Amino acid sequence: MTVRFFMHTKSKRAEALALVDSGATENFMNLNYARYLRLPIQQLASPRKLYNIDGTSNQSSDLLYYTDLSVQTGDK
Repeated sequence: MTVRFFMHTKSKRAEALALVDSGATENFMNLNYARYLRLPIQQLASPRKLYNIDGTSNQSSDLLYYTDLSVQTGDK
């Protein structure tokens, strides 16, 4: 699936298409931002290690919380 979007910079505005990767395995959000949005945050039963794309351990910390979200675009 593709999504049309607009990119704005100081010098111009550009329209482009983005490919939505429906096979993505994880999506992450800042915990403070999730709280600000008042999302239903749940604590994981056991922490999960986070890794960077090069396989190294992420320095931020382990994954401790999650939330389930529904996403809608148009009528889908």
